[in-house]
Amino acid sequence: MKIILIGNAELKQDEKFGSLIDEFEVVVRINRYRVETFEENLGTKTNIWAMNRTLPFNRAAVPFDFQKEFKVRKKVSKDLEYALMISYMPNDNEYSKVSQSVQKVENLRLADTISQSKFVRDKWKILVTQPFYKPATGIVSILYFIEKYGEVYIHNFDNAKTNHYFETTSHMISQPQAAKHIWSFDEKMINELVRENKVKYLRDL
Repeated sequence: MKIILIGNAELKQDEKFGSLIDEFEVVVRINRYRVETFEENLGTKTNIWAMNRTLPFNRAAVPFDFQKEFKVRKKVSKDLEYALMISYMPNDNEYSKVSQSVQKVENLRLADTISQSKFVRDKWKILVTQPFYKPATGIVSILYFIEKYGEVYIHNFDNAKTNHYFETTSHMISQPQAAKHIWSFDEKMINELVRENKVKYLRDL
């Protein structure tokens, strides 16, 4: 089964992969993604909406009505089944606590990322020198779906080098550069996964 994760980097307008993306059996989109007006570049199919732990509880810097936004995306992407919170988990107790909160939210599930979180902590010491900081949704999602499917395709990831394709500079507080994530870790981790043939880029199909 082929799965693809679509990131939120600035679009290259000549990359019109919409039809190809929609042919994947499983399409995962992340956080505040949009497909309206970007169909030619990114397609419309969405099976899983991967998100961080702030959005469904409206705790992000920019307000977010999760249930309203879920209906908007479900209307565009009939294949959308649910939103899946994919978050770094420091321990089992944290996972249990978050799970209790997630169970109270309609259309939301929680991914068990205990093993991915431990993997990230171990790899951190090898790949970067900065003090540990929780990894971004994108890289945890990649690791999570590799465990489930063996390999994943990715598209439109650039490790925070550009703004989100669907936002203007008036929303800089929600741009990846404003986050505290250590993006060099994501880049090195993805490069390693590519070398191991666990991650493939859509453009190489």
